[in-house]
Amino acid sequence: MAPPCGNFSTFQESLWPILAAQFPPALLANGWALSHLLTRRRSWHGGSIFSFHLLLTGTFYSLSLPLLVGYYYPPKDWPYGRVLCKLERFFFTSNLYGGIFFVTSISITRFLGVVYPLRSHGRIQTRHVHLLSLGIWVLVLGISAPTLIYSQLEEVGGVRECWGSATPGKLGEFYPYSLSLAGVGCVLPFLINLSCYSLVIRVVFRNPRLDPREKHKVGMLVGTGLVLFAFSYLPYHLFRNLNLGRRLLGAQELDCGVSKVIHSMAQVSKVLVNLNICLQPLLYAALGDKLRSCCRSRRGNGPHQGEVVAQEVYPVAQELLPVAQDQDVVAQELPPVAQELLPMAQELPMVAQELPPVAPVAQELLPVAQELLPVAQELPLVAPRQDDVVAQDHLPVAQEHLPLAQELYPVDQEIHPVAQLPLVAQDPDVVAQELLPVAQEVHSVAQEIHPVSRGGLGVSRDGASTTAPMDSVGWAKTLNHQVQPSKPA
Repeated sequence: MAPPCGNFSTFQESLWPILAAQFPPALLANGWALSHLLTRRRSWHGGSIFSFHLLLTGTFYSLSLPLLVGYYYPPKDWPYGRVLCKLERFFFTSNLYGGIFFVTSISITRFLGVVYPLRSHGRIQTRHVHLLSLGIWVLVLGISAPTLIYSQLEEVGGVRECWGSATPGKLGEFYPYSLSLAGVGCVLPFLINLSCYSLVIRVVFRNPRLDPREKHKVGMLVGTGLVLFAFSYLPYHLFRNLNLGRRLLGAQELDCGVSKVIHSMAQVSKVLVNLNICLQPLLYAALGDKLRSCCRSRRGNGPHQGEVVAQEVYPVAQELLPVAQDQDVVAQELPPVAQELLPMAQELPMVAQELPPVAPVAQELLPVAQELLPVAQELPLVAPRQDDVVAQDHLPVAQEHLPLAQELYPVDQEIHPVAQLPLVAQDPDVVAQELLPVAQEVHSVAQEIHPVSRGGLGVSRDGASTTAPMDSVGWAKTLNHQVQPSKPA
């Protein structure tokens, strides 16, 4: 079935010289950049790894150009069979979006290295970048796999046409898939690139240590990358989906003039994508490290002193980087302990100032300690106390008098007030007055108990008893005279 607006193959046939001219530069540029990266790169960082994969996508993409040149060569025809038709579309799609994703990864790496150099240094290691690159390849192959189903070889008007999108019968299924590819594979990466490079430009142009020439170089590198992305990938996805949308319209709704312009712009945008493949090796691989060098401060014609020192220190820093990363892990575990010990450490100087100097005192006591050491060694471990020896000698006597003491304890409790008399015995009259009632009671009891006591009881000065009668007062005075302590002569 012939298209409603006729065949647009004439414009495609006019593009084969341009495609043929783009193939050698694309292949040579990507091959040279790969060899340059593999032979002269001593250390691989995130940007160099992403650049390596970007060059791989460019190399594979450029290898599909000869088939496209042969297809567009007039008269337009695909003589290579169905399998190569599907593989050519698959390689074109996968390497197209692989290049877009790796360009976006390079932009993110430059953004982190310029805007957040300290935070990103050491956190993103090479194994992380390799895993991320592997994930990008898996994603790219996954989103490009439907092209193996929709790409078909069909004969229209005696011409074998390799549909890069889908046949008219499956175009309704392919169109949503194409729109999703445009959103995920082009619009979103472009916004990420625009955001990253805008922040890079902001940081670079606010750096007072960079002169205007260095800032201009950074601006040119960043601006060229954004311009290439905007004028190659964006137009291709825009006109490609417009062309697919016009194919879905009916014959009555089509404007053949507009359809021809849209189809021609779609072919031109594909040529711009090929041009981008030729320039990417120069921009992202060969000149990729220039962005770092532009951020170094230079004064005059010679190198800045800080740059000279950095060049000398760089090899040492590379060797110490693994050790520093291990120390960083330990340092992250220490802050809680350090915070607990900090108050104690702050109090130690104050305590040390309050303590007297120990060294002079120790030096003075050392000779005395050396003299006392032999004496201490000769002494027994436990020397018996003299009080303990005396107590052990009197223990049998105390045990013998214990029953008598238990019998006398009640009597002692009764006569305890009288036992205080020697303290006041200095005054006989006072003692006599206090003992008079007691003497009277004792006398009356004695008369009742013993008949002899009626005649009186007398006690001589030398202790001999008398039978002379004595009243109570006289008896008390005599008793007081006996208990009174004798005065010294």
